[in-house]
Amino acid sequence: MARRFIDTGFFKDPFVRGLQGAYKGLYVYLFLDCSSAGIWNVELDVAKLRCGIDQSVTDEQIKEVFEDKIVELEDGQKWFIKNYLKVQHNGLLKRNNKAHTSAIEELIKYDLIEEISEGEFQLSEKIIKGLPRGLQDPKVMVKVKEQGNGKGKSNGKEEKTKIIKKSKEEESEIVFPFDSNNFKTQWNHWKIYKKKEFKFDYKSLQSEQAALTELANKSDGNEKKAIAIMHQSMSNGWKGIFELKTEKNVNNRNSESNTEIAKRAMGSKTAKDFRFK
Repeated sequence: MARRFIDTGFFKDPFVRGLQGAYKGLYVYLFLDCSSAGIWNVELDVAKLRCGIDQSVTDEQIKEVFEDKIVELEDGQKWFIKNYLKVQHNGLLKRNNKAHTSAIEELIKYDLIEEISEGEFQLSEKIIKGLPRGLQDPKVMVKVKEQGNGKGKSNGKEEKTKIIKKSKEEESEIVFPFDSNNFKTQWNHWKIYKKKEFKFDYKSLQSEQAALTELANKSDGNEKKAIAIMHQSMSNGWKGIFELKTEKNVNNRNSESNTEIAKRAMGSKTAKDFRFK
């Protein structure tokens, strides 16, 4: 059975972090199930079953999620995974490498690579220019939970995932690394804390987006850890966002509770919102 390489920072990639749970698994699946050239024979019904994606999710919805990561071939019967060569071969194929020979021929057939020097190939420039912009991508996925009568799955409405494509007017809005209301509430508390304690306000969408990206990186894409990092910074009166310290490293911290810190920074009416959940 063939073996595939994968970058240890795969799940830290902004695009991957922005995917909903099962779609992360699907993206990995594409890398594993494609040919040695990164070309996948499209079988979305099988892929959904293997990756735990609800069958009610349409093929078009999936294609919209990954449209910037794939090139459709043969009227959509095949997909080329744009980042495959980068992940598997460090972006370079060599004709004198027997493991690359068949991949080179297959990719030349579809005009997906170009020869940069004698016997060496890389992804075509026209494909590279189409690569996505991670968290800046205008498409976001949201979960919509329809309320049922609460008397079991058969009578209640199941949670559905919808893909919403932003309009041009909305493309300038902030894209959150975590889509829960709890995270957004805690982030708003952080912004108020920064403004109150340091007279600092995020005056541009770019600066706030950069801060959110930094927080996502320092939390390794874990929502609870991200919230804990914000609590830590507020508890210690820090101006910036720093990696979460372990219990051993914070024995000398002030014994004042998060609630007390919140009262001082926000006022008693909203302090309860700072309690870690």
